[in-house]
Formats: sequence, structure tokens, C-alpha cells
Amino acid sequence: NVYAYAPNLVGYARIALAICALRTAFADVRTCLLCYFASFACDELDGRLARRYDQCSEFGRALDMITDRLATSGLLVVLAMEHREWYATCVGLLALDVASHWTHAYVQLMIGADGHKSIGDESFFLLRWYYGNRIFMGACCVSVEVLYLCL
Repeated sequence: NVYAYAPNLVGYARIALAICALRTAFADVRTCLLCYFASFACDELDGRLARRYDQCSEFGRALDMITDRLATSGLLVVLAMEHREWYATCVGLLALDVASHWTHAYVQLMIGADGHKSIGDESFFLLRWYYGNRIFMGACCVSVEVLYLCL
């Protein structure tokens, strides 16, 4: 049953942790940061489990990407509310995050790629570098999330 795959169970925990983080964002910043960081750290865990136990699925890919987008969007909304002077920047970053990931995933689906992290040689060099080098991708993802959490 794909819904009970180990990486998807981690994905459900990520959702619960992200909800906890966003619910406590204004009342208990420490709990918010701990829950959000735990949810973010589990993002690496679900991918490792999927590959290790050969439990990769379309459902899991979608769950992972949607959880990532919603958690980051929620954090940007909290930042926009907390720092009103950066409202337009936070909303712009939210729109850029969602639109760029949706567009890339849709294009990959249209060309029949194996998943949204697949990339062809004809792609923009930065996308090839991002998706082709897990260390670079990880550094980018961690850096932006840590930046948002520090703010």
C-alpha cells in the first residue's frame, strides 16, 4: 500500500510538524523553529528511505514537493506578517517558489521525464547544475531555509 510506505509516513510527520510550527509561530517562536527545522530535516530522511527501500512512488514525489512548497509558503507568510516592511518581498519570493517549481515539474511531466528532479542536457545550465549536483542542491535548499528561519 503506497500510502503506508515508510517515506510517506515521514511525509505525514513533516506535515504535522509544519502545521505545529505555523500554529505556534507568533506565540512560541522556539517551538515554531524546532518544529519547522525538524520538518525540514525529515525532508532528507524521506528521500533516503524511498531510495533505500525502493519505495519511490508518484504519490510520494507529489507529497514531498507539495509539503515543501506549503511549508516554505507558510514560513514566508509568517515573515510577511512579522516584518511588514518586507511584505512585498516575501509575497514575491512565495510566488517565485511556487511558480518555478510548478513550471519545472509540469515541463518534466510534458516531456516524459522520470520525475521533477530529472533534467536533460538541453536545459538551462543552472537547472542542470542544481538538479545534477546533489551537494549544490542541498546547499541551496538548506541555505534558503536557514535564512528564512533566521529572519
